[in-house]
Amino acid sequence: MTSILCLGSNLNDPSQQIQNALQFLNLQPELHVLRYSDPLTSAPYGVTEQADFVNCLVEIETMLDPLSLLETIKAIESQMGRIPSFRWGPRLIDIDIIFMEDSIVNYDDLIVPHVDLQNRFYLLSLLKDFCPDAVHPVLQKSMMTLYNDYCTLGGV
Repeated sequence: MTSILCLGSNLNDPSQQIQNALQFLNLQPELHVLRYSDPLTSAPYGVTEQADFVNCLVEIETMLDPLSLLETIKAIESQMGRIPSFRWGPRLIDIDIIFMEDSIVNYDDLIVPHVDLQNRFYLLSLLKDFCPDAVHPVLQKSMMTLYNDYCTLGGV
């Protein structure tokens, strides 16, 4: 199964943290990194009194089920030194599961596709270039359409 992850950081040289996270992903025997996007720098979402984020999308292939993938991602974040902070606070590294093919997952700890991607300009900006024709399995709209909708409705 292919999945799209979003890597984000706004602490301790964020671009280097993204590169470190890519290396950690590549070291996982149950994950195969297929490709990744160019990084995008954007204003923080939510709490804006912090440094800008650097974000990157990564397409992986894995046989892990959603919760096992989440556990693997959380272990990588921990190994990289992520310390839990408040919601939307600064992050040394944040790895989110955005899509798992056309799967819809709804657990207490994990919702896929990412629950709020259609309202996050930085994520839509990355997705429209990385996988413009991918269809959101709940909203039944392509990433390009979601990006255009966001821009048309005054989000930008």
